[in-house]
Amino acid sequence: MKIKEDFRNYDKNNTSEEKVINAHFFSAYKRAFVLKLPIGYNAASFRTIFLGRKIKNTNVVKHEYGHRLQFDKLGFFRYISRVATPSVLANLLYKLKKLPYDYYGSPWENEADILGGVNRSFENMLWPDGAYRGISSLLKLFFRKKQI
Repeated sequence: MKIKEDFRNYDKNNTSEEKVINAHFFSAYKRAFVLKLPIGYNAASFRTIFLGRKIKNTNVVKHEYGHRLQFDKLGFFRYISRVATPSVLANLLYKLKKLPYDYYGSPWENEADILGGVNRSFENMLWPDGAYRGISSLLKLFFRKKQI
């Protein structure tokens, strides 16, 4: 049974991204609990790391771990306002083709990459200075008529 395999393989100190990817329902990565869900290629972090079962890229594990570190540093409420909410809004804008910048070039996603050890090529990717001035600047993009 697959869940028994996850129990046998569970190691809260695991540092192998591949072990996380190969888990069926749950795992751990550097003391962070990882829950595998039927959410395709999507991933999220809210202290616990949530990974879609179709994810095979180890950089996703590292990136979401970076968000875990942000949560630990900022605490619950500041993480919601500085990372989780803008991330969800930017992701929705990206899917609606209304985000004028690269999603991973945002300040909070870039920091998660750095903290998690993901090396992306950032040429022309980082958001320009002043592009993000709080959640309200993202909300304004929802009402833009022109799509990118």
